[in-house]
Formats: sequence, C-alpha cells, structure tokens
Amino acid sequence: MRILKAHIRHVDQLSSLAVALWPSHSLEDMRCEFTELLNRSNTRIYVCAVQEQLIGFAQFSIRKDYVEGASCSPVAYLEGLYVIPEYRRKGVARALINMGEEWARGKNCLQMASDCELHNDTSIKLHMGEGFREVNRVICFLKEL
Repeated sequence: MRILKAHIRHVDQLSSLAVALWPSHSLEDMRCEFTELLNRSNTRIYVCAVQEQLIGFAQFSIRKDYVEGASCSPVAYLEGLYVIPEYRRKGVARALINMGEEWARGKNCLQMASDCELHNDTSIKLHMGEGFREVNRVICFLKEL
C-alpha cells in the first residue's frame, strides 16, 4: 500500500472513486474536474494504491476566505475523502490525511477544516478520531423564485 501525490495518469481511477463518494456527479464531470484540480497550486490530491489499483483518495485545498470555526488564515480544507469499503479501518484514511496535513504545513496552514452531511455518522466518527472537533451544525435552505 502506497500513498502518492495524484497525477494525470490517475485521473480515470480517481474519477471512479469520486463518483462513489459523490454519486450525483457523472464520471465525465469528475474527469474534467480532477484534470483541472491536478494543475492548481492551492489543491493537492493524494491517492492510495495497492499495486496499480487505487483504493482511496483525499482532496485538499487551501482556503483564504471564511472557514467556519477557524481562527486564522489560510486554512487547509479536506474537500473529500474516500476509501473503498474492503480497505476501510486499515489506516488508509489516516495515512491520506497525514499526507494532507504535511502538505498544509508547507503551505503555512495552522489549521485544517472539513465538513460532512449531518446524517453521515461514519464520516463524523472518522473526523473525530482524526482529531477534528465539531464547530457548527448547519441546515441549508433553498427557495425557488
């Protein structure tokens, strides 16, 4: 099992993993998005590979705008984290997050933030286990005009 900085050669497998995390997006949408993200200096994506097969990824960004609960800027943000079910609870998520933390420190970040859906108990437990603390709960509304 190896943690690697994602490269364009990973985009197809990475996109497939992303669709598992964000099923409302198409595979093609994810390919386009990750192709763009891989070229940004304020974004870093790490993948976990077993042989040549990707089994997980973590996407990080640097945010300089408002981040809920943050006391400084810039803030590293864990935008997405996914590990295929058969590799969960084996330290993959922790290894991916550790790489993101190392990258964030190199970008002068003193804090890392993240979010998840209110009902995603698995993600909440993972975040708490990785040292994140809950700073707010939000319910979003939308009204058609």
